[in-house]
Amino acid sequence: TYAGMKFLYNVWEDCGRADGFADCGQAAIRFDGNISGMTVHGNVFRRAGTCFFGAINVNGGRNNVIDSNRFEACPLAVSTFFYPPWHWRKIFEGTDGNARYVRDQTEGRIDIRRAPYATAYPRLRALRYEPQVNFITRNVSVGGVVDPGCPAPTALYGNASIGEKAK
Repeated sequence: TYAGMKFLYNVWEDCGRADGFADCGQAAIRFDGNISGMTVHGNVFRRAGTCFFGAINVNGGRNNVIDSNRFEACPLAVSTFFYPPWHWRKIFEGTDGNARYVRDQTEGRIDIRRAPYATAYPRLRALRYEPQVNFITRNVSVGGVVDPGCPAPTALYGNASIGEKAK
C-alpha cells in the first residue's frame, strides 16, 4: 500500500558508516520487506550506503523504478534482495505474525484488490502472483558500482560506473 510514492530530485549525504562496513540498514532509501511500486528518480547520493548494502536497497519488493540517479563515492549504489516465489506464498498464506500483518495491509483492513488502490495501482492486485522485477535504469555511479549482483529478474540497462571504486 506504499505504491505510488516518489523520491524526486533530493540530495542524500553521509548515510552509512564512514569505513564502508555494516551489517545492513544503512541505505539512504530502503524499501523493506515487499514494498513495491516506488519511484526513485533524479536524486544525488553522496557517501551513502556501504560496500554490502547499497545507497538504495530493495528488499524483496516488485515494480520499483530506480532511474536517472547519480551516486558519488557510494561503494554500492543499489542492492536488491530476491524473494523467491515460495517466500511470497508464505507471506500471503503463512500463519506467523508477519504473514498476518502483510495480509491485513494488503487484503484485509486495507484491500489492494478494491478501490481506491485497485483503481490507482492496478498492478497491486496481482502482487502475490507477479514475478519480482525491479527496474534499475540510466543511473551513474562515480567512484563505485551500480549493482554487481542483481538477481536475474532485475531489469538493468543504461547504467554506468565511472572512476575507481569508493574507499
